[in-house]
Amino acid sequence: GGIATTIDLQTVSPLAYASRAASLKADAVYYELGSRIDGAKQVAPRLGGIYVDQFADRTLGVALAFSYYDQPSLEDRVDNWGFNENNNDPALGKEPWGFQHKVKRGTDTRSSVLGKVEYKPSASLTVTGDAYWARSNIVEPELYHTADTGNWNGWRTGSYSNVSVDNGYVTGATLEGASVNTINSLWKQDMTSLATGLNAKWKEGAWTVEGDLAHSTAARDTLWTAVGLNMNDTGTLTWNFARDQWMTYGFSQDTGNPAAYNSAVSETWGPTYSGRFAADPL
Repeated sequence: GGIATTIDLQTVSPLAYASRAASLKADAVYYELGSRIDGAKQVAPRLGGIYVDQFADRTLGVALAFSYYDQPSLEDRVDNWGFNENNNDPALGKEPWGFQHKVKRGTDTRSSVLGKVEYKPSASLTVTGDAYWARSNIVEPELYHTADTGNWNGWRTGSYSNVSVDNGYVTGATLEGASVNTINSLWKQDMTSLATGLNAKWKEGAWTVEGDLAHSTAARDTLWTAVGLNMNDTGTLTWNFARDQWMTYGFSQDTGNPAAYNSAVSETWGPTYSGRFAADPL
């Protein structure tokens, strides 16, 4: 199933202007988070402009407009995986299953172009033609560090120390012999749309005759792929996930050193999660 609709988009009328006109706008947005993520964009430029003119004794009008926005797509977050309500050491408290730290440093580049021609040879007849093209190109590399802190099937060899408990839940501790692994992923999506229209209107006295022709297309290419890597050695993991506070953690091994990981890939996802969607013309 699906949902379809019709949007009556009223674009600028060039012949409604008294004379030639042009406008250009440029600004930028600063993303403070980008300064804390290596290789991330910090500034998003935004551009937009329009040009309107009239010809042939104001019987023919044209309009051209464009927009451009290069927006960073940033994220730096730590997610707790919840708590084991039936862990092996009820006297200790309900242990967390683990957590993940996700960092994203992507971009979303959006651009559009609009063109319009308006022809009015007499007071009775008006013919207009429009064309609108837009594109959104998203590229989002993501890096995850994952840590298992719960006793999954009795795998854990180390024990907790420096434990913090809040209302029966372990919100912080130090764990010897812990593993922190990495997932490196990439999501890409390229979307384009094109809409064209032609309208003719004739009005004489109480009579009005109007007709429309329209055609539009949309396409989307998307891909998501990821690879999981395991570190060579375990280490000492310390975390503090106190209620209503920023979640912090530390690990004794260097998770940013490629030499700290073994050559075996623990798991892969994609690129089977990719494909193309092309909408039928409307």
